Amino acid sequence: MNTNKPFNIDFIVSDGDWGGQVYFTIPKSMIHKDAQVIALTRFVDEREWDCNELDGYTVYEMNPYSDSQEYGELMDEDYDWNIISGGCGGGVLLEDSLWIHPDIPESLVEIIKSHLLSGKSFS
Repeated sequence: MNTNKPFNIDFIVSDGDWGGQVYFTIPKSMIHKDAQVIALTRFVDEREWDCNELDGYTVYEMNPYSDSQEYGELMDEDYDWNIISGGCGGGVLLEDSLWIHPDIPESLVEIIKSHLLSGKSFS
């Protein structure tokens, strides 16, 4: 049985390839006030999936606790609300940290971190 409790935190999730790769997840409260999450996601998508011609990226907000309250009866008792399913291995929601997909090149990892956490320009 899964012992993880769903976090009652608002997260931002960034993905590309029509949900085929989660780029990053971050608690909404950690995002720098000057960060432009949609523009950053587009920037990452252009480098990760240029074959999709910037047509498959999304950014959305989620709260695992709220989702568990609304949809819990539809899931089995072992469902982990802090994991995001998807291609390329999905994604992870971390209570107090930015998560970046391990296949993202280190050069992009640094850009994502510095933009989301410090608001540093990426273009």
